[in-house]
Amino acid sequence: TVRDVAERRKVEAKFRALLEATPDALVIVGSEGLITLVNARTETLFRHPRAALIGQHVEVLLPDRLRTKDVGHRQVYSADAWVRAMGAALDLYGLRGDGTEFPIEISLSPLETEGGTLTLTAIRDATDRKRTESTLKLHGVVLHNMMEGVCLVRTRDHVVVYANPRSERLFGFEAGELVGQSISVAYDSPSEMREAITRVSTALAVTDGGVTVESHRRRKDGSMFWVRSQLSILDHPEHGSVWVILFDDITRRREAEDAITRARDELEARVQERTAELSAANDALRAQEAKRLEAERALTLAEERFARLFSSGILGVLVVDSQGAVT
Repeated sequence: TVRDVAERRKVEAKFRALLEATPDALVIVGSEGLITLVNARTETLFRHPRAALIGQHVEVLLPDRLRTKDVGHRQVYSADAWVRAMGAALDLYGLRGDGTEFPIEISLSPLETEGGTLTLTAIRDATDRKRTESTLKLHGVVLHNMMEGVCLVRTRDHVVVYANPRSERLFGFEAGELVGQSISVAYDSPSEMREAITRVSTALAVTDGGVTVESHRRRKDGSMFWVRSQLSILDHPEHGSVWVILFDDITRRREAEDAITRARDELEARVQERTAELSAANDALRAQEAKRLEAERALTLAEERFARLFSSGILGVLVVDSQGAVT
């Protein structure tokens, strides 16, 4: 009836409007693999005009190397149609009208119509996701091979959620053994850990950058070593708020510094002892010099007194020889 036709057209109009409003490229394919309908996003993404795609095999949107495989997948799907995604675990690529390729993700859904079952194919450009994955993979390789130890520690419970090989070796753990451990394994006591957490949390709360601390930490076997830790906070997509900690073993440096400090202290002590010895010797010399000067002054006074007495005639001079005879 006229009403039925009008209702059908209204439904088709709503469907097409929904199709055009979808951010993904949508391609409707018949049982023979021919494209029956596409939306505007498909034109933009694949750089084909809509009219050029209608009636074409859907494989025209794929590179040559993938077309044969896709035909097989499509035939299997047509025989047992159900909603499923493709591309997240596969390397699927689309082919643009200018010949360039780009990574894609595909979701297939059966669409029942009066004319039979069609396949609604939603296609998403995976370029950004692939780029992000590549960047994360690169960062992972860098972290894995860094000379410094790197750990991610969840701030809510202080559990290690990532540790690169260098940090595992620093703390004496086997590969993968440190992940899942509380950071308490690196401390002598719970109270020491709580004090350290409080200091670090307070410092991070008042600075936009990271915090660097030097501390004595414990290995798995109980031995102690000096470590420099550079800490910052990161919002991790999986673990939430985490501390990013870079570790560097500074035991040799600290031992060298301690040796230099001890040597300097010993030298200063010896200098002080020698200074005291020299000061005492100098005091003794001053005392001897004072006594000598005092004796010289006494002798001079005696000589002067004798000379005055002699010159005044009060004293006579009698010369005797060695036998006592007056000469």
